[in-house]
Amino acid sequence: MPKYNCTFDEHIKRIIAAEEKFKSITYDLEDTESVICYGEDKSIRKSTLYKLVEKATSSLASFDIWIVNELLLSYHDFASPVELMVLLYKRFVSASKILVKMRVFNMLRRWSKLITWDWENNIELAMIYSVIYHSLEPDEMFHAPTVLNNVKYILNGCVDILAPCVYWGDTEEPHIPELPPKSKIENLINEVSALELARQLTQIESVLWRNIKPWDCISKNNFSGNSVVLFKNHFNRISHWVATEICKVFDKKERASVVDKFIDIAMYCNQFHNYNGVMEILGGLTNPAVFRMKSTFKYVRNKLELESLKEVVSEVDGFSNMRKILKEIIGIEACIPYLGIYLSDLVRVDAGGLKIIDGLINFTKYRRISSLIEEIIEFGSVPYKFLFVVNIRDKILSPFLQIWSDDTLFNTSVFIEPKHGKSRGDPPKEIDYHYPNVMIPYPSYLLSKSPNPLEYAERDGTSYYSSSGKRSVTFEIPIRSSRKLKKLLSNRKPSKRRKKKPKKKSRSRSAKLMNDRRKSAQL
Repeated sequence: MPKYNCTFDEHIKRIIAAEEKFKSITYDLEDTESVICYGEDKSIRKSTLYKLVEKATSSLASFDIWIVNELLLSYHDFASPVELMVLLYKRFVSASKILVKMRVFNMLRRWSKLITWDWENNIELAMIYSVIYHSLEPDEMFHAPTVLNNVKYILNGCVDILAPCVYWGDTEEPHIPELPPKSKIENLINEVSALELARQLTQIESVLWRNIKPWDCISKNNFSGNSVVLFKNHFNRISHWVATEICKVFDKKERASVVDKFIDIAMYCNQFHNYNGVMEILGGLTNPAVFRMKSTFKYVRNKLELESLKEVVSEVDGFSNMRKILKEIIGIEACIPYLGIYLSDLVRVDAGGLKIIDGLINFTKYRRISSLIEEIIEFGSVPYKFLFVVNIRDKILSPFLQIWSDDTLFNTSVFIEPKHGKSRGDPPKEIDYHYPNVMIPYPSYLLSKSPNPLEYAERDGTSYYSSSGKRSVTFEIPIRSSRKLKKLLSNRKPSKRRKKKPKKKSRSRSAKLMNDRRKSAQL
């Protein structure tokens, strides 16, 4: 059961406050310019909140079906969930036509299905809905049982809407993962194939993408809500991990083979339409610490593939190449776009107009914002048919995955590949070989055992996948001792510490006399 931070009386006070705010409103009055204005194409240009609710539940033949989604996806910037629910309640109670009541329930059904996050841990919405439900006549049920079941499941936590492993349910079976030779993975690059690493990264990022909530993408939260920040932190973490794995290798040819492996992973991500993964890996390869290694890139085999990837995700004309691909596959194939495209578009739309004009909501602006948010949700509607390999997933999300800071990466890069080709020698003392102190609050369902039986497989007659139930969802990468890294970079055997001999206790003259007397007494 969810935990509520407020008492019952506090919930009632919030509902009463919302009712007092809209106490004087009356539905189905004549449209005037003081409450609503239309554009040349007869679309709503600016309006009050209650007029938007009225038009979203209108009984007229000219009813605009798209206004329901537009209002639900953008209302967080100018209203609260309780205020919208109170307006729907007043609309239902005051309605004289059955068609209006049907459309109120249609909007509630759409709300509980499209934006389930509003209903999670929000007992106030359930309280208002229960009042509506129990006031229904037998011939006015419509979608009421469907909405009631949705609300019950969400509040009781019976439905995991963002399950990490989703099976489409069609005839196509999920891809069989390539299992690593050992259950305990020490090095992801050496022990896991490029194809399986691309699959696991894609599956993790697919879950994170589907976790992005509409209110995290609005100006009220500076376009940086919790789910958006989580996605950004994961992007930066993987990019730094790519650069760290390359800078850890001393030999040029071996370092070039690591670069080739990451290019192969990026090619597979491009094949899976995971353009966020492609940008992550290219971000690591274009890190100043890696990009300056000219002699290393002479031994790289996949140079043509690298250039083709850069062309796909090129920033020229506002990512025009990527946008063309996204328009063709949206809602058809599983895809993870580069989130930076949508964040930049949202910032541009928000800066292009005021929220309130003459006391009315600028709905033209919010219609554009809702279309962008709807695209983000639609890309998460088609899941990937990949299965989590638990030990690979846990290694990627592990707090002990080696990730160096920018200063450490660059200083190490200069040390292993000097600018003028001088001998390496001993590592300079000013290099700080510490991991950065980073907090990555991954969702609990990424780290817990999934109920989906397709996530598990057998290897040699025994269960190969294992997971120890729910774990802590907040990881902190600790600052560790730099002795081991200094030993690795200096390439010298550490000197053995000599054990100090224990000092003999010095006896005083009186102690010696007492000892001699004791011996003589024994004789």
